[in-house]
Amino acid sequence: MPRLSKDHAQALAEVRSIASRPFAVDQMGRELLRPLQRAIGWDGYRLFGVDSRTLLINRLISASDNDRDARREWLEEVYLDQRTLPYLQLPVIARARLKGVAYQPKQDESWGYPSAMLESIDPHQHWIYYHESESPIGGTLHATFESAGRQVAVLQAYRRDLNRAFRPKDVALMQAASPIVGQGIGQALAREQVLATASESPPSGILFVGPDRSISLMTPAGDEWLHRLKRVEQSEDDILPTVVWSVAKGLAEYRGNALRVGAMTALGPITLEASSGGDGSTAIVVMPQRPEPPIEPPASWGLTPQQAQIAMQVISGASNREIAERLFLSEHTVEWHLRQIYRSLDISSRSQLQARFFRDVGLGQFQDPIAGDD
Repeated sequence: MPRLSKDHAQALAEVRSIASRPFAVDQMGRELLRPLQRAIGWDGYRLFGVDSRTLLINRLISASDNDRDARREWLEEVYLDQRTLPYLQLPVIARARLKGVAYQPKQDESWGYPSAMLESIDPHQHWIYYHESESPIGGTLHATFESAGRQVAVLQAYRRDLNRAFRPKDVALMQAASPIVGQGIGQALAREQVLATASESPPSGILFVGPDRSISLMTPAGDEWLHRLKRVEQSEDDILPTVVWSVAKGLAEYRGNALRVGAMTALGPITLEASSGGDGSTAIVVMPQRPEPPIEPPASWGLTPQQAQIAMQVISGASNREIAERLFLSEHTVEWHLRQIYRSLDISSRSQLQARFFRDVGLGQFQDPIAGDD
């Protein structure tokens, strides 16, 4: 990937500044993408939230004003369709942690993909699928965004002009911006969860989604959850909330007995569990969650907030490089903090830090990780 131009470097600086502001999730998404849209240029976009466990989309965070019909068509005909090229499927892109890739008419101009991923499909087959599926003629830029090691969002930005294909430097900018965007969205989601009034949540509700993806039946609580989910996305009455669409289609495409997807609402986190309702319909139970309190080092360790973050990353098995990337620090700074932690606890290695944590806290929630850098 090429080095960033002056304009792209300026856009990256703007993204970094925006990511630290206390915006709500939808506004954070719009604001973070604004400088990237100016620098890269696209004709439409959609930014989805992602369930980090299943990697299915669970929320529309923001979208361009002209995306409504195109998004609905994509959800109906392309999303999770097993006939889709594997490297075009959002769960595959998210699982591979591809921070920025350009899907374009010619396979050898689809920038950012690992060569092994592209080689699984014949270039002529790529060309045929691109045109038969009526993909945006100028190409689609896909990006994934992580926060604290968990996927939180995916982006599709597209061009409608055949003469304005995405360039390698556009992909390079998106790849550079991805961790910063992920941090901003992750922090906005965390603030939303803190502000959520879970005690006021309705009880669990049930929705029945027909084969045509319309609601055929629902309980009163299911109706209330449906309206609340639409309110999160500010969607219109005739459009299913993204997470309902995703879990219903996911069950049908994966042909499983049940599928669970998590999502966030103004009343706190929820889980949607889908199962076959017969005759091609899907029964979806919407259940409020009660999040567990975060696990932290004992107060008796006397660590600073930064040291506590680094210690928990080490305990969960992250390397110095991974910690530096997740917390936006240099590896040198991570190493310096680790030395301070070791000195404070009178230990000398990662394995001793893990053992000390298990001894002092008595938790079995972390699997014993493979030792990394000391």
